Amino acid sequence: MRRPVFALEIGRKPLPYKAFNPLMRNEEITMGDVGDYWRDAKDHKKELRNRLGVECPRCKEVRPRAHASILLPQQRCKVDGYRDPRPFGGEEKS
Repeated sequence: MRRPVFALEIGRKPLPYKAFNPLMRNEEITMGDVGDYWRDAKDHKKELRNRLGVECPRCKEVRPRAHASILLPQQRCKVDGYRDPRPFGGEEKS
């Protein structure tokens, strides 16, 4: 089974979907805690996108006036099907 593109990282080791889901880790939680967990996951995904994301080169050449999609490593562009060739990992963009 393929690892999902949205896999989140702590350090350099990717975590599965259930890493941020307290219901799947058998923890005692309240409804307020669930919101905190999902907010943390969302913030972490935004940080990854800012750190590792690059603009889709195909979007730039085909539609120069539109905003290009921001792709993480190995992510496929939903608009034109371009796949980012970088290996999935913790490498910084240059």
